[in-house]
Amino acid sequence: MATRYDTGNQVPSNTMMDLSDNVQVLDSFINNPEGTVPLRTGEVVPVLQAQLAERIDGLTSIAQEAIDTSTANAAVVASDKSTVQSLTDTTTLVAAAVGVFTITTEDPDGTIAGLAATTDGQSFYVAQGTGASTAAILYKNVSGAAVAVAKLSGQAAVDAVASSVSSGLRATNNNVTATNLTNSVQIGNQSKHIKHVFNTLQLNGITAAVAAQFCPERSALIINSLVNSNAVGVPGGITVKVAGTTVYQPAILPGESVSAGVKTSPYAYKDITGAVPAQISYDTSIVRVRYAFTMINQTLAIGGYNVQDKNNVFSPTTQTAASTVTVRSVSSHSAGGIQLAIPNALITGAGFTLDDSGVKSYIATFSALVFWCLTSSVQSTENFVDYAVVDAGAFSLDVTTGVTFNASLYSSRIPTAENGLDDLSKKSSFDGYSNKVFSGDLAEASGLIVSDSAALFLTELSTNGTLANVNGITVLKDGTEISRRYFPGASTL
Repeated sequence: MATRYDTGNQVPSNTMMDLSDNVQVLDSFINNPEGTVPLRTGEVVPVLQAQLAERIDGLTSIAQEAIDTSTANAAVVASDKSTVQSLTDTTTLVAAAVGVFTITTEDPDGTIAGLAATTDGQSFYVAQGTGASTAAILYKNVSGAAVAVAKLSGQAAVDAVASSVSSGLRATNNNVTATNLTNSVQIGNQSKHIKHVFNTLQLNGITAAVAAQFCPERSALIINSLVNSNAVGVPGGITVKVAGTTVYQPAILPGESVSAGVKTSPYAYKDITGAVPAQISYDTSIVRVRYAFTMINQTLAIGGYNVQDKNNVFSPTTQTAASTVTVRSVSSHSAGGIQLAIPNALITGAGFTLDDSGVKSYIATFSALVFWCLTSSVQSTENFVDYAVVDAGAFSLDVTTGVTFNASLYSSRIPTAENGLDDLSKKSSFDGYSNKVFSGDLAEASGLIVSDSAALFLTELSTNGTLANVNGITVLKDGTEISRRYFPGASTL
């Protein structure tokens, strides 16, 4: 995902976010055929090709104006030949060039044919070939000699700049990929550590909102599963708060799910930045812009919210509702690809006309058009931060409409209400317990009656290696759970 950070940092800046923005600006500036591009400073400038076109038009206009002026004022201009020369020399050469000549074996620089076709003072072009950095050289015939007066940049020069930009983008992407892989491993390791440290159950099988749960000490919420089945295309998840302050807010797209720390997604990434629309349609109050492409297993139901914009520039809508939206929206299209729906007022309000040229120029103001298209198959799996460590205090949890989940809340020590003595997580606390009332397999301890305070000391334990809900032991008193020890994965003691 190409993302603009727009940090607002002063120039110059050497941060990676500003470097990423600069690379995107340069890519759009060079490769977009028309429109504008916003700089990191906030200034909006025309793209390179638009500037070149404007300058060529300007040069032609200046040449014509110079010729018209020199003709209308011939009597005045003739009195000062040096003034005439300074005003019309370059423009006359450009406008009155006899023709374009090529390089041959007999004419290695192309000037022999050019001189033969011109007289003293006339000009001509010599093409340099498709692979040259200079497209053509403008020569002037000066007393039978070819004098170079101007050069036009060729494709090779443009390709060199593009190659440099592309190399920078590849380097950036490689760094991002490596960073993501590293972070993925770190997330997995941290999750395992969290589940080892926080091993005393507070709430198990949370599947609905929690209005208030007091946590006497730092605790960890661990998500066992999370599914977004929202029917109106809204990303969602859960919101965890402590004392009213949001501390954890994982969100997934409709159709995505999380289980055992892994997110499964049916969405495929599509970047249409700089792409040419296949069709632009004008409704009463909406402009619809369709981009055609083929994507394997893309979901194209006209009543479905099948495209998401994680940059939140375009809201998800359906193809059916696209003609009635009031904000920038995106949907799939039954013919394949995606469709943008943009209210007319947003286009004209930004200073653009309601025609193909104006609409394309408006779209070009967006630094990136990157979307996630829903498909009928799994497109990716990735590690997901399925836990949150929260401080002591009033714990609460909200859930988005259409989202189902299962989670558990653990603390790192036995809750205060269960511990009338010392910290039972320290082995030294067991020194005062000398009267053994039971020893053996815990499965045989059900129904055991104790007449005084007692301590359970584990000498040996192993699990089957399956990370599902809780692996470990549960202690109940008079049928009420008072403690549970959690042992994730293939644990042994």
